[in-house]
Amino acid sequence: MTRKAPTFNVRGHLYSEHCATLSFAMSGALAGTLWVASVGYSYLSWQLPEDKIQQDVTLFGQVVAGGCLNSVKSDEELSGDGQKKPVLTLRVSRIDSLKLNASVDMRLYALDPQLCVHTNDKVTFTARIKPAYGNANPVGFSQQRYLTSQHIVATGYIKTNAKQAFTENRISHHHGLRFYLSESLSDLALVNNAWFQALLLGNKQALSNEDWMLIQRTGTAHVFSISGMHLGIIAGAVLLMTRALFLLVVPLFGQRIVLSNTRDANLCLVVLATLLYAYVSGLSLPVVRAFSMLVIGCAMVWSRLATTPSALLVFMLFFCVVLFPLSWLHASFYLSIGAVFIIIFLNWRFQLFQLPWYYSIIVLQVALSIFMVPITLLWFGQASLTGIVANLVVVPLISLLLPIAIALFIIAACCDTLLPSAAGWAMQGMWLLDDAFSQLLRFLRFLSDWPHSAFLVSFEPQVMMALCFALIIAILPTFYGQKRGILLCLFPFIFAISTPYNPTRWYVHVFDAGQGTAIALTRGHRAGIIDTGPVYQGKAPIAESVIPQYLAQINANDVDFVIVSHSDTDHAGGVDALSTWLSQARTNKALPRAQSGSTQWFSPLNGCTQGEAFEWQGLIVSFHWPQAGNHVNSNNTSCVVSISDGHYRILLPGDIEREAEYALIKTTQLPSANVLIAPHHGSKTSSTQAFITSVSPQYVIYTQGYENRWQFPSKKVYQRYEAFGARQFTTSEFGYIRLEFSSKGIIVEPTRSGSTKRWFMVNKPPRYLQD
Repeated sequence: MTRKAPTFNVRGHLYSEHCATLSFAMSGALAGTLWVASVGYSYLSWQLPEDKIQQDVTLFGQVVAGGCLNSVKSDEELSGDGQKKPVLTLRVSRIDSLKLNASVDMRLYALDPQLCVHTNDKVTFTARIKPAYGNANPVGFSQQRYLTSQHIVATGYIKTNAKQAFTENRISHHHGLRFYLSESLSDLALVNNAWFQALLLGNKQALSNEDWMLIQRTGTAHVFSISGMHLGIIAGAVLLMTRALFLLVVPLFGQRIVLSNTRDANLCLVVLATLLYAYVSGLSLPVVRAFSMLVIGCAMVWSRLATTPSALLVFMLFFCVVLFPLSWLHASFYLSIGAVFIIIFLNWRFQLFQLPWYYSIIVLQVALSIFMVPITLLWFGQASLTGIVANLVVVPLISLLLPIAIALFIIAACCDTLLPSAAGWAMQGMWLLDDAFSQLLRFLRFLSDWPHSAFLVSFEPQVMMALCFALIIAILPTFYGQKRGILLCLFPFIFAISTPYNPTRWYVHVFDAGQGTAIALTRGHRAGIIDTGPVYQGKAPIAESVIPQYLAQINANDVDFVIVSHSDTDHAGGVDALSTWLSQARTNKALPRAQSGSTQWFSPLNGCTQGEAFEWQGLIVSFHWPQAGNHVNSNNTSCVVSISDGHYRILLPGDIEREAEYALIKTTQLPSANVLIAPHHGSKTSSTQAFITSVSPQYVIYTQGYENRWQFPSKKVYQRYEAFGARQFTTSEFGYIRLEFSSKGIIVEPTRSGSTKRWFMVNKPPRYLQD
């Protein structure tokens, strides 16, 4: 009897391996989700004591980031109303007599621009603080997301001035290496000192608003913010230098040193050099993350573990989630992961390592510039059309100049006493680099001045993901159905850029502008704007980015009119920014098609007159105040505007107070309305009982900031509307609010209570209304 040979089920074995791999991956994903969720819960569970909110408290802690600008601060920044105020992150260990179980981070700005503290300084400050909170709009920078990603639990401002801090010994200076290097760099008196501070030491505070605008419009912000790219440049330069050094040393010792055995020593020197660079650059999150990945890669080489680029990417994700669990809320996480993925993907697809190095660099840079556009648009709502050209020039030059600049700076800073001739030579070299950098900046300004150098636009995350998939499918090797797959992925993008909101309905968009008002009216492709939001230290974020991006997102491309209720900066602060955007949009087809020449502007001194009205897209826009002949632009002469379709009406009374309310009632010019934007943000000097009865609103919206110092809306005012039966919304609690008017009724959709609400976007109603 013959015995059968044992058989091996290859298919079953492969199936088991795939199942095991999938189970392992799912287990890891679940563990990572639970880990991030637990850290998020821990972050949200920390509560600032009620009796410390918006009260004068004494904070004891240590500065961990930010502070003053050292000697790079200019005289212009030290004076004037538009002056920069020092912003710092303070690790607080005690609040008044309350010692915290664990130190927490707070982000504070100083009212006194002369108050100068640095990283590692221990301080005792009088401040006013409140829980970390930010505006909630559908587009634009999310302060709430940023604060959460940085583990910042409270924000506020420092009341202690520079004189008090000095005379009362409230600052214990602990200046570290980075401070002295910054002082040494400033002593070189470079023309482009602010740029070298950013590149060599990660100190970006000296860059002006114009500098930031330049690098944003040219798509080179990543070049001047120290990140993994810079760490990689230093690592590569040190590796080449140490290998060259060993090549010189080997002949001196004959065969006693084998070059292949120097690899571990080279990697040790690379790790030490990049660690030092990470330290002096401020240990920002992208740098620490990149250094961690570098150490992991070196550890794998030392341990002789064979791995693949995709496995390294998985390890990178794993350690990022474990070490920096909330970093996935920050744009740098996606930019870093995206760049690494693109490099691995392109290297696999085109076998770049087999091509000449210069050709590989050009292909990688062009591809990175194209592939990063969706991620950039998703996070910043702006992309550069000149970015490919700019990066093809800037990235290689910075890769060459950065190691040279660091070497020269170290010699100039450290050898001034011991080797003055070497220090002098190094200073001459730094001045030559300064001249070269001036030419580089001139090139960037030339690109920035192009009329189509950048564009503002915003899309939903799903649209950007579909666009990324379309790009990836297009680069993959040819396969059956490839073109159909590309078209399928492009369909959401095409639909998003061509389809406006339902033109049979009209919408009012109440933006979360903090302690200010900014409202847009849209129907189909057309829009009108009522108030432009506040301005802070020369910046008007609502008018500069939120309104343009949002109108582009919903394809409301034609702005027909702008009504500025009155001249207070919380309503008119964004007028200049909005006017600039409209004028640029008129000549730049890359921007939304707002026609500045055809946009009508109204104000209490221009066209906003009682009894006047105009028809717009089937709606009647009526002015009810001020009266004809008015020459005052103030709260009580605010434009009082109503918008009606014949069935529903919304009333926007600006900042009028009781005197103007009574005058409106007396002149019988105050209409009833379904929706009311509360006058003067709900102050106690407005919303009289007679006014409420006359308007009879169903919905009342207060445009006010979280924990604002005036405690708007007033509790008495809130109770009056409550007694009348109106539904009330505060923008501080509900964020951006969209009102949809149709034949079926009025739909109110707040951001913080909608289906897209994120876990960190917690609703916080005004405390003084809960008492």
